[in-house]
Order: sequence, then C-alpha cells, then structure tokens
Amino acid sequence: MSRSEPYYFACARPEDIGQSLVARLEEIRKRDETASARKDQFALAYNHYYGWDLGQGSTSEVARGGDQGELATIRVNHARRAGKSLLSLLLGPRFSWRPQAPNGSVGGRKARLLADAILEHQMKRRKLALLIARWVEVGIVTSEAFIFSEWDVSEGPEIGIDEETGQTLREGDITYRVLPPWDVTREPDAKCFDESPFLYARVWRNKWDLAAMYGQDILGQPCAEKIVAATDDARVRSLSGALHFPASGDLIPVNYFFHRPSPALPEGRETLFVNADVVLRDRRLKPVYPSGIPLTRFAIDEQFDTPHAYSSWWDVLASQEAIDGVESAVATNLLNYGTQSIAIEQGTKSSVDSAYGAKAFYFPRGGKPPSPLMVATLPPQALEYLDRKEGQMLQLVGLNETFMGSPNTAQMNAQAFALLSSMAVQANSPSQNMLLEALSTLGTNILGVYSANVTEPRLVPVVGKQNKSILTAMRYVGSELAPIEACPVDIGNALEQTAPGRFQLATLYADRGWLTTPEQCQQVLETGRMEPAVQSLRNRLLILQAENEDLKDGKEPQVHACDDHLMHFKEHAGDVLNDSEARGDAQVLQVTHAHLDAHYREYWGLPTHRINPMTGMPELDPMTGQPIPMTVQEDPQYPVRLRIMLGQVPPAMAGPLDPLAGSPAQMPAPEGGAPVDGAAPALAGSPFAAAGATQPPNPVAGGSPFDPAGGGIGAAPLAVQ
Repeated sequence: MSRSEPYYFACARPEDIGQSLVARLEEIRKRDETASARKDQFALAYNHYYGWDLGQGSTSEVARGGDQGELATIRVNHARRAGKSLLSLLLGPRFSWRPQAPNGSVGGRKARLLADAILEHQMKRRKLALLIARWVEVGIVTSEAFIFSEWDVSEGPEIGIDEETGQTLREGDITYRVLPPWDVTREPDAKCFDESPFLYARVWRNKWDLAAMYGQDILGQPCAEKIVAATDDARVRSLSGALHFPASGDLIPVNYFFHRPSPALPEGRETLFVNADVVLRDRRLKPVYPSGIPLTRFAIDEQFDTPHAYSSWWDVLASQEAIDGVESAVATNLLNYGTQSIAIEQGTKSSVDSAYGAKAFYFPRGGKPPSPLMVATLPPQALEYLDRKEGQMLQLVGLNETFMGSPNTAQMNAQAFALLSSMAVQANSPSQNMLLEALSTLGTNILGVYSANVTEPRLVPVVGKQNKSILTAMRYVGSELAPIEACPVDIGNALEQTAPGRFQLATLYADRGWLTTPEQCQQVLETGRMEPAVQSLRNRLLILQAENEDLKDGKEPQVHACDDHLMHFKEHAGDVLNDSEARGDAQVLQVTHAHLDAHYREYWGLPTHRINPMTGMPELDPMTGQPIPMTVQEDPQYPVRLRIMLGQVPPAMAGPLDPLAGSPAQMPAPEGGAPVDGAAPALAGSPFAAAGATQPPNPVAGGSPFDPAGGGIGAAPLAVQ
C-alpha cells in the first residue's frame, strides 16, 4: 500500500507508526469539544477534595482578604468527608474473586486452584488491596480511574545474567499503576467507553531507566540519547493544567497505544513511544494480553452517549462552596467584632484602658452614657442554613447521619441503626455494582497476563497456612491458567458493610454459641465475617476439596483416623462419582472406590482381614499362609450401612431407623425365626461377633455436618438428600 492511498492510522507500517499515532492524538485533542469543560471539572474536584484555596480560603488556615485584611476566609471541608465516607461504603465489604472454568474439566479444576492462589498472593503480598483502594478513591473524585496491569520483564526474582549485555535477567511480573482519566485518551465520538476501539495511556517514567532498557528502537536504530534528550517542552500535559505534575527533568511521559482486536487488526496492537521519532516497542496485543487492553476502568457512573464518566460526588461541590461563603461571613463577623465594644462620650474622664482591651467608640458630648454595643450579631437563619446544607450534601451521595456516625437520636436500637446504615448501602448499590464489574475484569486481566507470559515453570505463590497444606512447593506455567474464562466477585450482604450491622451479627453469633471467646467476637465486629466461627469446618472442607481434586486426577489420598468419615464418604461419592468424566476413567473409579472403602472401614471398625469365628484369629490362605484380606462388601450389613454413609434411607427390608442409634431398628421376627436386628451384626457366622464388634459405632459420634448442632447425623430419622 502506498502512502498516498488512505489507510487506517493504527495499521501504519513500523517506520510510520510513531508519526501516525501522534498525529491522531493531536487530532483527537483538537476536536474533543468537551475537553475544556472536563479540564475545569477535574481541577475543581481535585482542589475541593484536598482543601486547597479556591478564593474562599483553605482548610488549613484562616486567610485574610479585603483591602485591609478585614475579611476572614475559611473552609470546612464537608465534601472530602462525604467522599471518604462513600469510599468506606464501597470498600466496606470483603470482596473475593471466584475464578470460573468449564465444568467437568480436570484442567479447569487445576486452573481454579492455581488462580485462587495467584489472586490471593496479589492481594496480600503485592499489596493490590491498597492499590484498589486508591483506584476507587480516584474514581470517586474524578469520575473514573484505571489500573494499568503491565507485564514487565524487569520485575520478579532474578534468574541469571545476560552474558552479552551484563544485565540482570528476571522472571518478569505484573506492575500496577493507577491512572486518572486525564492520562487516558479514547475515541471521543464513541457512544460509550467500551466502544472506543483504541486507548492512549500516559505513564510518567524515569528516562534513564528507559534508556538502559531500550538501547534501540523498533527499527534497530540507537535511541538511548534521544530518550535522555527528551525535555520538559516535549511533554504532552494533562487535560487539567491546574493539577500538579512531575517537575523533574528525569521524568518524561511514555505513551502506550492499545488497539482492541478487530477485523482491521485481528490480534490488536500495542505500541510504546516517547514521541513520533522514538518508538520503543510495537507488537501484537493478544499474545501478551489475551484478555484485551490491560487497562481496567472503574467508573462510578456513566455519562450516556459519550465515552466519559460522571461522579455523583461532584454534585456536592456547589453546596460546599455555599457553605464556605457562609462560614467565611460568620468567621469575619465574629473575628472582627466578637470582642466586647463600648461607647465613650468625648471629653469625659472615662478611658478605654479601664475596659480591659475592649474596643471603644466615641460619641459627642451630651449624648447617651456608655453602653455595650452588640456588633457581632448573626442572622438566625445562618446556622440553620449550614445544617441544612450539610444534610443535603449527604443525601446527594446517598449517605445518612447514621452511616456517618452521628445519628439524630440515641433512642434507636441496634436493629434501627443497622437498617438505616443498610439503606445507605442500598442507595449506592449501582456504584457498588460498577465496582464489582470492574474488579471482575481486573481479576480476569491479571490471570490472562500470567497465562500468556509465564512460559517457564515457577513456584505457585502460597499465602496462608490453609493453602500451604494443599498447594505445597508446586510449579506451574501460564498455560495452566488458560481454562479460566472469568473472575466474578462475591460480596457480603449489606449488614456486613456497616458497624451497626456487624454488631447485630456478632450478637446473633454469640447467642447461637458460635463465638466462644472475646477475640472471636471482636473479629466479627471489625470485619462482619463468619471466619472465627467456621474456621475449623472451613479447613476440613479445604482438605476435602483437595482430596476430591486428587481423586479426579487418579491419586488416592491418605485416610486419617481423625477424618469425619461420614462427611468424606458422602462428599467424595457426590462430587467424584457424579462427574461424567471421572466415571469414564477406570483409574479414577479404582482409586475412588478404594478410598471410599477405607472411610467405610474406619467408620464401622471393620477388620482388614477375615476373622475365624471359632478362634477369633485371622483366617490364613492355605497356599501362602498369609491372612486373607477382607473387603468391605463382605460385611453382611453393607447395603444398610452404605445407605447410612450416603445419608440416605436404608433399604425397606432393613426396617425403620432407630432414632437413638441412627441405624435400622429391629423388625418383627419372621415366622419360625429370630428377630431381624438391622443394627447389631450378631448373626451366626458374622466375623464381627468373633472380633468383638457386636454393635456398629453410633453415627451420632461421627461428627457429620448434617446435624445443626454439629454432633452428627443426629437423632432425627435420615432423609433422602
């Protein structure tokens, strides 16, 4: 294609891509009609949030205005308090990613466990939780914010030294940056943000580091000197010139261009450039970022029919300015005229010195005697106006006095506090839904980046003692994460997100006996989570889940005498044997049945070898002289006990269940025979009689979770589950 023919700017040849991208960027900023309005709005919001002087004083001092300093200007920053409270509301609940993969896939099950470990490591060790908090805060103040998840080959543990360059080689890892909206340029004609086919992202980086990393540009030409020579004049400033930017000549803006995969660019495009003449990287997007553009956007609200966002927090700024004006008027009146003043007749012997510093007003002889002057008076509506405006600001962002910690009355009980607080959560549920969607996209992007870029085996990142017992020193490669399709986000209920609600939950848990120590109660009050009450059961379920994964992989886990055999038996049978893929695998079926038999044997106390009923000793194989193994199917009561292990009603021939023993009761004796005891294996010739096992273990002592009290399957008859 010749350059005289029209072509899509993002499809330019490598030697022309720098000029093409810069030209399109300049064109966008010239024809974006709303850029000036957004610039002013960003500056106003930024300065309000941090209490900087907007002509009405600052929050850190009482400034003086007027010709002679007679005016006092003061600001009480209610807007920042409202923004911080909204941030606390949105981040109050505990968020947890739930990676999803196709059902029935062994690779999918492995991918979910691995994805959980990676995301937990990012939150706790890479401090992603703090980054998310800053991300949401910027989004509240500026209407939207972005997390740039870049794969950086200069990050991660060291793996060696490059013999040619002498540079340290590393495994590579994700670096995170929070970008405000003025550092991200999109197609201004798009009807919504997701319809913008491309994005420009600007990141401020040290030019000396760039020169060390990129000695040549994409055409193989030396570019280190060009990078170092980049000056402040070459910078493309933000949309909002009122904000603060790096002033050091060592920091320069590096521009990233991302184009989504499209018919014109099937695998997308990523280009890194300093200016039109210095292009440092140009490659296909999808192989590096399979989930799409690595910019995760949180918008607290959308401005429809545009690719831009809106923040309801902006609605409080006008009220904040009105409050600033009234506060300044009140402060001017009281500071200038709050000192007691008196009137003194001219020519009298009265002296202002006897008034102990009071201000004096002289009047002509023959007038009234000295009297106090009440100059510092306020309109009665002033304080009412301030109170009304403060309440109005809270309503505009969906908050109330109870959530802010200052309820109107102390007569409300805990339930009323919880209700009013949850109403604030409900009012902001659209914004919270936007955050949940953004977090889901972020988790998917993170796993996608690891999937595409971890090509050499590396250790699974493990956080927490629970995971260490499941994910030991395992290694993985990124392709094992490929089955992950999405990362939905789970969130607690509204009560968990407020202090009154957590108090109500803690009271409920304590009344039920689920919390036994003050420390557990304190944890529930602080977090609103059930972990202190269910930690033991959760750990057992984690082990159970790990065993199910092993069984589906054809590995037989070890059965421990302290296992909850009823729970393990039912869950293994329900999960593994109800998997269509597992049922078709002979190896999986073999190890699963062997594992189930081991739990059966442990629970009912079966011997491992046949017992001679006459001698009480193991029967020997006449050929080998070794004890003859006994299978669990040789148990005469196997059909009944099997149904009990599965939590089902035993066969009808076994009769009704004994409510005390949790096993079949005696049935009426048949004609000419002894009573049929469904519980006691005391029939003639039974190996259990010789072994001393005249009564099976009571299932109530089995520790099954089916009993609400935690004691076992309980006294109630078993039901089909």
